[in-house]
Amino acid sequence: MSKEQKILAGICTVFVLLTAVLVSLAWRESRSSAIEIYIPETEAPLTPAPTPTPATATPTPTMPIAPPDEKDLSGSKPTKPIAKPCIVSGCSSQICGEESLMSTCEYREEYTCYQKASCERQADGACGWTMTETLRSCLGASGRDIQ
Repeated sequence: MSKEQKILAGICTVFVLLTAVLVSLAWRESRSSAIEIYIPETEAPLTPAPTPTPATATPTPTMPIAPPDEKDLSGSKPTKPIAKPCIVSGCSSQICGEESLMSTCEYREEYTCYQKASCERQADGACGWTMTETLRSCLGASGRDIQ
């Protein structure tokens, strides 16, 4: 192999390596842009209201916003925050609460009492089982202390 052929072979080798590096970088760039997540805006961007000129300036009627604990302008009852619904959860459907909760999965005789009981908001505002005579006697028969 002549000196010129060795130089040409070296130049070709460098060219092939550079091409491989550039292709690798381009492939990485295309992969990283392929996993971008587009989240559309849910509200239109806020734009300032145009400043009225004296010729077009008219008073805009405004309505005061009533605090939640006061009557609104229609005269209806005070507004209260809407409470989450009470839900039944737990492995044996024995938990009554605002959130779904996990529990251990053991069998207790008292858990059958809750199958026909009502899970709802109690007088104190918390979720709980409504203590009816049927539920009370069922829980008592299963050996659970009832206060």
